[in-house]
Amino acid sequence: MASLGTFGAVVREYEPPTDPDTFELCGGTFRVVGEIPGMVELKLGAALTGKIGGLEGDAALYEALRHALTVPEREADGKTVGADASEWDRFYEVATTKGAAGEWLTALVLNILAAQVGRPTVRPSTSSDGRSTTSTNSSASSSDSPALPDSTQDDPVSAG
Repeated sequence: MASLGTFGAVVREYEPPTDPDTFELCGGTFRVVGEIPGMVELKLGAALTGKIGGLEGDAALYEALRHALTVPEREADGKTVGADASEWDRFYEVATTKGAAGEWLTALVLNILAAQVGRPTVRPSTSSDGRSTTSTNSSASSSDSPALPDSTQDDPVSAG
């Protein structure tokens, strides 16, 4: 058998964001201080495409939010510094006491993930100023991938 490579030999170090992304939910402003791990991204993708659903999909959303709002355990000055979940704890309190809707939380996770991976949170305009670059034999349709919510909608979740 062939070796397929070595992955994760070096652990990524946490670099605190110099200008963290922020969002508002139910009157509170929150900072994205962590990062959604790759495996959670994959699980979210599976949930969005219907490969997993129900409680497992909800658990992926919860896990993504928790990671995004928690500073991970890290090394600082040669010492291990424990994870800081204070932003997550504050968010959780506001979301539960103010009754944040599941749709808002789903939209929030998608916006955080889009910012993390550098994708836009809204689909580009369908108008074109030139020739399409999509092959005519493309088997994908616009309905194959869900549209990300527009964070400018009049709801209690807004990106900052």
